[in-house]
Amino acid sequence: MQKFIFLLSLLVLSAAAHADLQAGLDAYRAGNYPTALHEFKLLAAQGNADAQVNLGFLYARGHGVPQDYKEAASWYRKAAEQGQADAQFNLGSLYYDGLGLARDFKKAAEWYSKAAELGQIDAQYNLGLMYATGQGVPQSLVQSYKWLAIAAALGDKEAEESKKLAAAKMSREQIDEAQALVQAWWAQRK
Repeated sequence: MQKFIFLLSLLVLSAAAHADLQAGLDAYRAGNYPTALHEFKLLAAQGNADAQVNLGFLYARGHGVPQDYKEAASWYRKAAEQGQADAQFNLGSLYYDGLGLARDFKKAAEWYSKAAELGQIDAQYNLGLMYATGQGVPQSLVQSYKWLAIAAALGDKEAEESKKLAAAKMSREQIDEAQALVQAWWAQRK
């Protein structure tokens, strides 16, 4: 019986956390930033990764709080370390742009890579561009094509155009290799 009560209480707490997160999201969409901030802070302090990324977003945009990229980075990092893909992408973007953190293309690529593996389209696109130019990663048209092709397949129109530009610089063997990597990535997600 105790096990059932424990599981039931976990279910109730989880539902309450979801309700509070939804309340924060609803408040944000309505422009009620103080309420959004309140809801996100409560959950973020309890380790809720979705609340942490949303709290980071408030600080990055200056919505309901003074804009503070260092504070945004702190919250993004907490969520990113829990595997939250949007937080990983946002943290990578702060490193890429040097906002609140020292500009570091290698760290940007590392966070983009983690987010890209989880299916975050913007991270896939950015990582594809970084591989095309060798920014923070070894230059590789094969890797560039891989990430751009995946992002394009998920609906990113700019990635489709960038993939075509990369393909124009590649040999048939390189394109075949990249397409095999794309297929392997999709196969891991089944």
